[in-house]
Amino acid sequence: MLQCGLSMLIPEKDELADLCFYQYSHRGGRMTENHLRLKSVPMIYEGAILQKPLKGKIASISPEKATQKVFKRNGKGFCIPVSSIFS
Repeated sequence: MLQCGLSMLIPEKDELADLCFYQYSHRGGRMTENHLRLKSVPMIYEGAILQKPLKGKIASISPEKATQKVFKRNGKGFCIPVSSIFS
């Protein structure tokens, strides 16, 4: 049964084949208080149509030179089934 993603998602590499209809953008890149730039990660927008529920992952976006703080981006999936009338 098709699924609809209700959260922004960072799919694992093996989950990419399960994406049916989606849009994505790169998120991140802002500056920290130490003037270091955070890494950016590609994320799938909410409302994506998926072949099955995807787990996604939490990605580290910490700068390479970061020593104190750890920055993470939540890309875990939250999906609900789409009615069979649409499949």
